[in-house]
Amino acid sequence: MNQSLYHTFQRYRTLQTHRITALPIVILMPHSSCNCKCAMCDIWKDNKNLKQLKEDDVRPLLLSLKKLGTKMVLMSGGEALLHPNFFKLCALFKKQGLYITLLSTGILLKKNAANLSKYVDEIIVSLDGDESTHDPIRHVVGAFSLLSEGMVFFKKCKLGSRISEGKLIKGLNIK
Repeated sequence: MNQSLYHTFQRYRTLQTHRITALPIVILMPHSSCNCKCAMCDIWKDNKNLKQLKEDDVRPLLLSLKKLGTKMVLMSGGEALLHPNFFKLCALFKKQGLYITLLSTGILLKKNAANLSKYVDEIIVSLDGDESTHDPIRHVVGAFSLLSEGMVFFKKCKLGSRISEGKLIKGLNIK
């Protein structure tokens, strides 16, 4: 049985039983804190009770991910970029050939551009509209500007990571 057919069968078995035999995508929250205080989210309310993955938490997980045929690790949070060893965690996943997607507020894109380009395959930013809409929802003055600066910087430098752009972003004149 070829690898693709076998993986499809494993995914089917997972859906038919209570036992996970395939996990093509895993969502990890390496850091529980956030740098926004979004109106639609309450993660930031628990910032004082910080929880974060350690490299020693991830190493044994790698064996399970390989066994389950995982192809992508989606890093979420809070804001995963607040984790002091975020890129060390990414390096462990990249070493296993895993595709890394980051969900981010976008505030720290420019500051972390070089490492994002090296370790992250895709970046999906949370955007609520233009500046007059985005900043009040995020409860962070200048959040839209920081997100925009980061996206512009990535595009100007032609860095390897891709930032997902929806129609909304294209309509906001972020060039």
